[in-house]
Amino acid sequence: LGLTPIVESKPERTPATFGSCFRLLKNRFVLVMALSIFFIVGAEVAINTNIANILMAKFGLTLEKAAVGISLFFAGEMVARLSGAILLNWIKPRFFLLLTSLVALTGIVGILFSPVYLVGLVFIFITGLGAGNMFPVIFSLSLEKMPDRANEISGLLIMAISGGAVMPPVVGLVSTEISPLASMFVIGFCMVYVLWVSFYVRKN
Repeated sequence: LGLTPIVESKPERTPATFGSCFRLLKNRFVLVMALSIFFIVGAEVAINTNIANILMAKFGLTLEKAAVGISLFFAGEMVARLSGAILLNWIKPRFFLLLTSLVALTGIVGILFSPVYLVGLVFIFITGLGAGNMFPVIFSLSLEKMPDRANEISGLLIMAISGGAVMPPVVGLVSTEISPLASMFVIGFCMVYVLWVSFYVRKN
């Protein structure tokens, strides 16, 4: 990179403030995209913290064996991010978001209906494949929509990562009060929202 010529651009913009960031939430597009990040990160962290319990409840596994699901989920995300960097050269981001959200939902439904442990692991990997590229695609689509407000939008979207602290307790509560398998429906809701957003951004 040191040998790569980079032309720095410094457009004259008013510095972002807390007030200017939060005022942007009045814009429906920005609010929808910020909630997308909130639910995506929340779902990712919730899967990380709960997938072992879900596998134990569904298949009667030991914790050691069920914890393999965590590694497989992140392996799926890693493969998705490496391949996504290549695929986005040919696939439009809006269609790619639709595709990845469908893959993630397929994985979640597959986990719920998996007849055996190994099939469940396959669908956990598929869920990771779908979830891996949602964050960067939504981030780029948001900045593309309003490049002149990039500072404020970036601040809001990074703040929305707080979903990773909010959704896991909700999933844990459902898991405790109802059942671990029921908590998958909360994660599924997050992915359904992203699926809806994939249609929303194609129209907006």
